[in-house]
Amino acid sequence: MSNRVGEFTVATKRRLADDAGGRCSLPDCRVMTQGPGVRVGRAAHICSAAPRGPRGQGGLSTLELASERNGIWCCASHADQIDSGNGALYTAGTLIGYKELAHARALVELKGGLVPKSGWFHGLVLSSRAFPPGSTLRFGKATFLLGRNGTGKTVLAGYLAGFADPRQWQPWLNGLPEEHSVSIRYFDPEPRTYGVTLGHRRIERTRDGQPDMPVAVPVCIRYCSLSHFSAGDAHGLDDLAESLGESSHVVAAVLGTLSSPDISGARVTGSQVEVQLAGSGDVVRWTKMSMLSAGEQSLLRFLIELAVTRRRAQDLPTLLVVDDLPGVFDTRLCGLVLGQLADPDLPFQTLVLAREDPGPEVLDGWTRVELVAAGQQVRLAQEMF
Repeated sequence: MSNRVGEFTVATKRRLADDAGGRCSLPDCRVMTQGPGVRVGRAAHICSAAPRGPRGQGGLSTLELASERNGIWCCASHADQIDSGNGALYTAGTLIGYKELAHARALVELKGGLVPKSGWFHGLVLSSRAFPPGSTLRFGKATFLLGRNGTGKTVLAGYLAGFADPRQWQPWLNGLPEEHSVSIRYFDPEPRTYGVTLGHRRIERTRDGQPDMPVAVPVCIRYCSLSHFSAGDAHGLDDLAESLGESSHVVAAVLGTLSSPDISGARVTGSQVEVQLAGSGDVVRWTKMSMLSAGEQSLLRFLIELAVTRRRAQDLPTLLVVDDLPGVFDTRLCGLVLGQLADPDLPFQTLVLAREDPGPEVLDGWTRVELVAAGQQVRLAQEMF
């Protein structure tokens, strides 16, 4: 029996250790924590056992705090880190992602890879005139990157957009004197690296350190720039689909699944997209998309992007990049959208790029990173792991 509030039972600890394959669940550690008759790892809490713990208790009951669902198996060092005051560096969503990844990697070791796909974007490694060599953006489950004017946010956005659409890398291929090297570290669930070097009118690709052919990137990175979308851009289904870089039939398929406090439904009538706005009373009223405000159209576009990304995440490790979100929506809507993206149950990771800081109360559950100008270069100030 456990004695303290939220303490795991021996049986729960054993199950957590077994699910992680007896290794630390943190992707960069993976040290073995048990052997014949010996177990040197520890179970850490995802939501804190203590009322004033680093991640709060998430509204869980005493039994739920001590449940297997709220535990993650780690080496003693990382378990101490997670459960201590330094544990604020790890969001609950990130720990859940690490736990799922560790379980998938354990199954791969046991079954030789015959397991469902599981993935995690771990880091973006940068080297260019703007970023010192080896600069690394560490991804959480939901990462908020603040970059004010002149700090390289546009450059970083261009790097990421190119993984979604290589045409976005064109500015770095037009004879610029310096090279730009960008690589993504991820797990599928095994550790992988996919890198590109841009410059001198060519793209050099590598996969796990070896030259790679210009074929599809083995991960899914979806780039959504809400600030590049205005009310006059979309008049029908085909226009909307083109702005999203999707086929019309995919967009039409997800329209019926959309729902939010502001938009309660969407449909296709002929070639037109119609939206049911919330708060219209008992009478069901459908409004053509062309009659929506720019903010309402941006919200619709975001909801479609969210639904499509859910589908894509069923097949590949997936990262949704949303550019300039706080600059498009008002404070209320910004908080609502960020809350949706921070949902630990979303099957993908999110990176939001922004010029404005919405404040800590809105970023609960997010990993926050800031681009800070340092002379002629930019450094990454990462607050959460």
